[in-house]
Amino acid sequence: MTATAKETAELWNMRYGHMGYDSMAKLPSIVTRISVTAEQFKKVANDNICETCVTSKQSRLPFACSQSKTSQPLELVHIDSNCCTACCTRYSTSWGKFASD
Repeated sequence: MTATAKETAELWNMRYGHMGYDSMAKLPSIVTRISVTAEQFKKVANDNICETCVTSKQSRLPFACSQSKTSQPLELVHIDSNCCTACCTRYSTSWGKFASD
């Protein structure tokens, strides 16, 4: 008895170690016996978000949420721009504009 899986762009994404979908769109012209087309890879790239791909491409984990607040006007503020919006918006109602180096 053999098990077969329906070939999808997501399955090939897992098989190739979560390679980017743009690179995977080139596979049908290189690899034989692949039934997924380049158009299907491109469609999935626009419609789907692979959580493993996103997590594995991060250079570090986001900082933990902080309870500290500034005590004086123009005091230095450190911002983790990749922070989750749920924890950041808990203390303020909207994002302000800020300058970064």
